[in-house]
Amino acid sequence: MPTNLDTLLSQLHTLHTRIASTCVRVKRDPSTIELLPVTKGHGAEKIRQLYDLGFRRFGENYVQELQQKAAQLTDLPDLHWVFLGRLQSNKINQLVMVCNEIHALDQVSHAARLAQAATRPIRVYLAVNCGVESHKTGVPLSQIETFAREVTAYPSLEIQGLFALPPENLEPTDQHQLYAELATRARSIGKGKLSLGMSQDLEAAIEAGSTLVRVGTALLGPRESK
Repeated sequence: MPTNLDTLLSQLHTLHTRIASTCVRVKRDPSTIELLPVTKGHGAEKIRQLYDLGFRRFGENYVQELQQKAAQLTDLPDLHWVFLGRLQSNKINQLVMVCNEIHALDQVSHAARLAQAATRPIRVYLAVNCGVESHKTGVPLSQIETFAREVTAYPSLEIQGLFALPPENLEPTDQHQLYAELATRARSIGKGKLSLGMSQDLEAAIEAGSTLVRVGTALLGPRESK
C-alpha cells in the first residue's frame, strides 16, 4: 500500500512530466514556469511534506485558513504565502500580516486598503474576468490597462502581471485565442507575469505563455476539508 508521501511524489512527477513535455513541444524553458501548490483544504502536514521537497510558496483561498496554517508552521523559514481568493475589505488587515502576495486584486479601493495596511512591499497580480461572469472576481480584459495605471498610484504594491480564471466550457479554438490574448496583455503589465492554468488546462496555459500554474487536486488529491 503506497504511503501518502509515495502518492505525493508520484503526482508531482506526473505534473513535472506534463510541464516538461509541453515546454519541449512549444520550445519554452521549464525553469520559466512556476508550479504553485494550492493547499486550501489540506492540512499543515501536507505543506511540511512539500516544504521538504523544496517548495516555499503555497496558495490559499481563505484568510482564516491561511492564518491557522501560518501559525502552525512558524518553525519553517522562508515560507511565502500567496492569497488566491476573493479579497474582502474587512479582512485585508489580517491578510497582510501573514501574506506576501495577492493574486486577485480587482478593485482600486482594495489596492488603497492593502497599501495602507502593508508594512512591507506586497506583490499583486491584477485579476481578469475573461468572460465578464458575475460570480467571478476580476476586471474586464478591455479595462485592465486602465486598472493597472490606477494601481501604480500605490508604490508599495508591486504589480507582477495578470491573474485569470477562464470562462467555463471554452471550446479549444476560443481557449487558444483567449489565452494568447491574456499572455499578450500580461507582457505589458507590471513585471509581465501571467498566473494562468490549473490541473485541467496547464498545457494550454503554458503554450500561451503562462509563467505560473496553480495546481491543487492533481498534486495533493481530494481536499481533506472544505
